[in-house]
Amino acid sequence: MISINCPICGKLFEKQGFYEVCQSCFSNNQSEFEKVRDYLYNYSNKNIQEVANATGVSISKINEFIRQGRLTRS
Repeated sequence: MISINCPICGKLFEKQGFYEVCQSCFSNNQSEFEKVRDYLYNYSNKNIQEVANATGVSISKINEFIRQGRLTRS
């Protein structure tokens, strides 16, 4: 296995499969995604600023989820 530094936190970890970040950052990212997804499920008419304020997830992170195709704009 190859050890690399996580591009988010800088922690050294063993790269496994397609994961490009450490498990901690991956879990945190997934948790933020779920917060946004669940909020939008209940409040689909909110704009990005309102979603960020309500969930505590940054606008740039929400935009990243949109760019990745994990969220869609309606």
